[in-house]
Amino acid sequence: MKTGIKGINLIKEIEGLRLHAYYDLGGVLTIGYGHTNNTASAGTYPVYPGETITEDQAILILKADLVTYESAVNNAVTRKITQNQFDALVSFTYNLGAGTLYSSDLLKYVNEGNFNAAANEFQYYCHGNGKVIPGLVRRRSAEKALFLDNSSDNYSSQTIYKNKAIDKMINWMKERLGKVTYSMTYRNGPNSYDCSSAVYHALVAGGFLPVGSNGNTDSEFGALERNGWSIVSKSQDGRVHPLRGDIFIWGVRGASTGAFGHTGIFYDDNDNIIHCNYGYNGITINNYDNIWNYNDNPEATIYRYTGNNNIPQHSNDVTPASGTYTFKQTTNIRTSPSLSSTIVGQYTAGESVIYNGKLNVNGYTWLRYISYSGRTLYVASLNGNISSSNSGTYVFNQTTNIRTAPNTSSEIVGQFQAGDTVNYNNIIHSGGYSWLQYVSYSGKTLYAVK
Repeated sequence: MKTGIKGINLIKEIEGLRLHAYYDLGGVLTIGYGHTNNTASAGTYPVYPGETITEDQAILILKADLVTYESAVNNAVTRKITQNQFDALVSFTYNLGAGTLYSSDLLKYVNEGNFNAAANEFQYYCHGNGKVIPGLVRRRSAEKALFLDNSSDNYSSQTIYKNKAIDKMINWMKERLGKVTYSMTYRNGPNSYDCSSAVYHALVAGGFLPVGSNGNTDSEFGALERNGWSIVSKSQDGRVHPLRGDIFIWGVRGASTGAFGHTGIFYDDNDNIIHCNYGYNGITINNYDNIWNYNDNPEATIYRYTGNNNIPQHSNDVTPASGTYTFKQTTNIRTSPSLSSTIVGQYTAGESVIYNGKLNVNGYTWLRYISYSGRTLYVASLNGNISSSNSGTYVFNQTTNIRTAPNTSSEIVGQFQAGDTVNYNNIIHSGGYSWLQYVSYSGKTLYAVK
């Protein structure tokens, strides 16, 4: 078996993406999604100081790194397992090594077919140097949830959600046919858009991106890949056969902004597209091949939504807000903003969640967030006393040191490069600087100057 989209997305989310080589907390030279010179593919993809890669290269390296761990799981498991169970075991082995898997009761229970007992074993691998590591607790919880996720039971409902989301996305464009103009200056409506801003707005309307998302043609590559979209491969005839709801991007990644790129949505399964364009000064429906040929056959990338979880459905009840919330008591995690919905886990007092929306329903303020496995989940706060003023996501515009304390004399343990992002949970003003406080995946609290 090979790692599926859920497993890859989980590993990508937990490991985090760094496009510039850096030394991790243990002093190991690292790049991409946790790739080092100790991995099996290091001979093909060595890491060296000062190295810079693209996101596409990082994904390619990750898949090469996974081959060793996929082989380990395939060799160790003697019983038929689901794709999600396989993905969870690969993530576990990628983190802890094949030796840990081979000697674990987790593997023993899997091979006995006692999957509930196996799932409970994940929680026992959350320690480092004799201490519980919060980052490992989150990782093991995500792996356990994926291991127990029986996607086949939800396939029909997932398909319904996906089709409805695609309809909403395309309808956002259709509602503006002949009613808006094209402008790269006034690109965010309500009377004009450019190609990429129109697609971003449509993706938000469909629930594929969080409320408030925006960008350009070049940033769209990464935005799609981070939210469950995958590149459509060519068929045996050497062609890509797009479907309704697929998204195309023209131009070379890294150099497709402005006039060097274009994007739109496939309107149907017959190669017709709906897009905001300069030529017709607005949103129109055209034949893809005709427009592509007219523009001298630019390099094209086509994406399709392949996420296996229900699409988050945005509505007027959602207050666009985001931040970090720390729980004061044990709180159930649910599949929808309702006390009658399924409970899939719990947060305990002191734990925190990074949320991307708030809903007010039946006297509760519900926090909406994306889990490590890509699911949209909800937790309730009775008093609604949630503040996001001191938390959020920050994009660095220059190389910035990561330190162990909020002062310039503290130890430097890494760096953020221009374009890197961090989800911070506090801002501390000290020594004339504004310091972003955040929790690393290893559970350490670290700081960087804003």
